[in-house]
Amino acid sequence: MNWSSFQKLWHSYGFKVFLTVTVSGTIIVLVFPFPILSLLPIFLAGTVSWAVVGQLVDRQLDLLLNTINRVPRKTRSLAGVSLPFRQVLRAYYNVLHQLEQEEHFFQKLYADHHELIDSLNLGVMKVDRQRRVRLANEYFHKTFFSNGKRVDRLGLSHLLRRIGVKFPLTEGTFEVYSRKVNKRFMVDVLNTKNHEWLITFSDISALWKTRKLLERTRKYAIDSVMVAEFTHSLKQPLANISLALDMYRRTQKENHLEKLGNEVKLFQEKVRGILQVFRHGEEQEPANLLDIVKRAVRYTEPIAASKNVRIVVARSTDARASIQIKRLENALKNLILNSIEACDHKGTVKLAVRNRRDTASVYIADNGRGISEDAKMNLFRPFFTTKEHGTGLGLFSAKHFCDENDVIMKIRGDPDKGCFVSLTFRRIPDEV
Repeated sequence: MNWSSFQKLWHSYGFKVFLTVTVSGTIIVLVFPFPILSLLPIFLAGTVSWAVVGQLVDRQLDLLLNTINRVPRKTRSLAGVSLPFRQVLRAYYNVLHQLEQEEHFFQKLYADHHELIDSLNLGVMKVDRQRRVRLANEYFHKTFFSNGKRVDRLGLSHLLRRIGVKFPLTEGTFEVYSRKVNKRFMVDVLNTKNHEWLITFSDISALWKTRKLLERTRKYAIDSVMVAEFTHSLKQPLANISLALDMYRRTQKENHLEKLGNEVKLFQEKVRGILQVFRHGEEQEPANLLDIVKRAVRYTEPIAASKNVRIVVARSTDARASIQIKRLENALKNLILNSIEACDHKGTVKLAVRNRRDTASVYIADNGRGISEDAKMNLFRPFFTTKEHGTGLGLFSAKHFCDENDVIMKIRGDPDKGCFVSLTFRRIPDEV
């Protein structure tokens, strides 16, 4: 007898009944004063019990298991299986049939769900707690991997580098650009209850192009109106230049020549301001706002010193934003110069850069003469100025820059109470 046969014998119900009868009978004979020959009928009873239980239970169980394991199911036969075990077998078949129906139902539901998501042109990706991709649908693979390569079990950082996109793994909606497929996507990141991540990719390339076209059309419409206003506003300086030149030709007096030079200089400043307003060619770039503020302060410090005005940069923090760097620097110069000119001797202009959760701000404050009620109504009107030789384009160009770079600009001030200017930028989010 090999080991497997012994195990089968040991686990049979007939053998267990035989052991139970013989062992319990032997214990009774030994404990009570029965003759030793009494063990013979006990052993005989255990053997008969083994045979009966083996026939009624063990053999029926073997037939039942052989019937269940027989494949295919159509070849299974109930011959030799007693009624109670046939009922067990039929109950097993009913449960198995129900499970197969549920399996087919969920397979069809899963296939329909996948087909529905793919028909919506949505790339769906599931990321586990270890930041590995557990699942990605067919649309995602077709969009980023036309060679049929699968991305399951790839690390998220590795996958994002391969498809050429960057976004933070935090809940929210992000607009990204893929260098690999040259498309723009709206990425939605959702943290599930079991602390996994569900990420969807929606192609918005066509929407983005349409939006840019509308912005460009709107910009051209606004620019055409401004060009008409600028053209009208330049008529007076040109008339003054023409008049000063005519007077100089007639009289040859130096004061007319000096006036001519002043008018030409004012005209040049207005043209320079107009060019700053229409500087559309500059692309937005990530930049540190504190560095730009420091450059603008270095430029204006000599002018402030000549007027005995002090410029102070308060304790500030580095803050990054995506903006047109040169235009921001010019806007800050104009704002600082406005504050310097509004201050009397020994005045102070203070600047600071502050970081918030999603935004960064630049603050400019002075203790100058403030803003009159009339000036508040015309702050951002082109060519409006309260200075004797001002162009009226400083605040206008700064506001124009803010509108085009999604920057919120606020100005507060009262007569003889100084002025406060804040520029609020959208921070660049941390990358994955």
